[in-house]
Amino acid sequence: MIDILYLSPHLDDVVLSCGGTLHRQSLQRKRVVILTVCAGEPPAGELSAFAQSLHVRWEASAQQSAANMVALRKEEDTQASALLKAEAIYLDLQDCIYRRDRNASAAWMYESDEAIFGDLHSGDAGHIQDIASRLEELEMGSQTQIVVPLAVGQHVDHQLIRLAAEQWAAQNDGKLQYYEDFPYAEREGRLNEVLQPADNWEPKLQVLDEADLAARVAAITLYTSQLSTFWPDTEAMRQAVHDYAWRRGSFDTLAERFWKIVRT
Repeated sequence: MIDILYLSPHLDDVVLSCGGTLHRQSLQRKRVVILTVCAGEPPAGELSAFAQSLHVRWEASAQQSAANMVALRKEEDTQASALLKAEAIYLDLQDCIYRRDRNASAAWMYESDEAIFGDLHSGDAGHIQDIASRLEELEMGSQTQIVVPLAVGQHVDHQLIRLAAEQWAAQNDGKLQYYEDFPYAEREGRLNEVLQPADNWEPKLQVLDEADLAARVAAITLYTSQLSTFWPDTEAMRQAVHDYAWRRGSFDTLAERFWKIVRT
């Protein structure tokens, strides 16, 4: 039986956001599972110009195929999850940058930064129930904790996974906890945007020690293709992770913060 299930939109989000908590839970001999939803194979043929530009940012060579790029990212995630002693499970939904509209002309649904941090495309509506249904297949019991992204920053894949988890919870009388999507949540205004109405939400701190945070940093370091998306180098990443955890602990301790809805 799964003790704690984390839903990750992409091949890095859970480790980026709450890897210290995963490390602490592994010491408690919990069965911790990370379910990454957008881990499917990319489409055959030429990608959109936007997706190709992201591959360049991820330092893929001109000869690197899209399939190999996804395989590389999955290997990074497998290693990071193993370091934190979490099980990794992968679903087959494509990353938003690879998705075409199934309901229209098969056009690319997300072709810019503005698009992927905007509203969900209507063509994604059917995926919400699909993902919720896949959760039914997992070894969960009444005591399983389910932790999902708040969708801070409004990335469309984060929105999609949150909506799917909430649909599953509504259908199964389930309870969810939410993690703060890091590094998007570094900007406090972004966090406030999703915690609305504010009095509906209650925070819960997971206090960490230096070993927990060091494990999180070590795991994040394994995502070599993704680091340059957020930080100029590994040291900048380490400092950002430490500073955020220090702020979450109110400058008194290291912590990661989670949220639950207390009224609707």
